[in-house]
Amino acid sequence: MTRLHKRPPPESSIETLLIVSDLQIPFEDPAAVAVMLKVSADLQPDYLYLNGDISDFYAISSHLPDPRRNLVDELEITKRFLDDIMDATPNATRFFIEGNHEDRLRKYLISHASALVGNQAVTVDGQLGLTRRGFTQVAYPHGVLHKTLYVVHGDLVSKHSAYTAKQMLDHYGISGISGHTHRLGSHYKTTLGGPLGWWENGCLCNLDLDYDDKPNWMQGFSIVTFIGNRFWVEQVVIHEGKAIWRGKLYHG
Repeated sequence: MTRLHKRPPPESSIETLLIVSDLQIPFEDPAAVAVMLKVSADLQPDYLYLNGDISDFYAISSHLPDPRRNLVDELEITKRFLDDIMDATPNATRFFIEGNHEDRLRKYLISHASALVGNQAVTVDGQLGLTRRGFTQVAYPHGVLHKTLYVVHGDLVSKHSAYTAKQMLDHYGISGISGHTHRLGSHYKTTLGGPLGWWENGCLCNLDLDYDDKPNWMQGFSIVTFIGNRFWVEQVVIHEGKAIWRGKLYHG
């Protein structure tokens, strides 16, 4: 197949995306979150994607939650996090893509308080002040197509790292990045139309769990650089409260 040579786009078309998911507040890891915020401040991304399960909505989950934890405290911690990441990335265009944990609020209202369904005060936006904070909210299970990359929380989980990335690529047929699995991984495929890829975005939640002494999870987040419609993905791995990005060591 013959391809015509195309002049590369100007550097002015470069865009950077910061993609963060799966803090599951109030179960976030403060050190991992601190590393991400420091990298974010140095990066100064053009776009910020909070890609689901930022807040756990633990108190209204179906898993017999600990009554000592309440939703009000969780939401206050989440709002402080939103303010912190806004301070670190003041010029970014912001998206809040709901995950299955944020969707717990909708399900809870349908099951236990149907009269409040549709009341803006008891939506995720109403509780977290997303619109007021300049976020475009995307309801679960939908995502955002950023040029040639689909950003979505996801609803598939495979046993091993990158297996879910393959499933997601097969399912959508386009390149993308998702959370949900709490793992980092990538899967690539070359087609006649060019290369495709899918990335699992890792997590920023605590790895010390009450119900599992050794979860197969990985902390991290992703940075995507676009030049025109082409993109490159960097996955920042966090281990024991530390990460290296572009030659610099970050401590939580």
